[in-house]
Amino acid sequence: MRVEPEEHVSQSEMAARLGRSRQSVSQLVSGTRGPGGFPPPALQSGHVALWRWTEVSEWAVAAGLIAPGSEARAWAVIRAVNALLEARHAMAALDEDERASLADLVA
Repeated sequence: MRVEPEEHVSQSEMAARLGRSRQSVSQLVSGTRGPGGFPPPALQSGHVALWRWTEVSEWAVAAGLIAPGSEARAWAVIRAVNALLEARHAMAALDEDERASLADLVA
């Protein structure tokens, strides 16, 4: 039901993808380094936090940390396709009237 696996990343995975140290990413996340405004975690359980890579990469492009048009755009498309596939799957469980009332939200 997905074109790519979940796009959630840890700080360690962000560091690898951005070519930075784990400490540098930690400082970006906390706002002690960089322009601030780092996206909040998408998921948090106790001390474990995960971010959506699309949001991180879009922020990194805006912050000048990665080049525009790089993989950030591809991940945005993949995220949208994954969301549409998930919505299609969820809507299959609804009756015709429920699907019709929700169809306008997708457009």
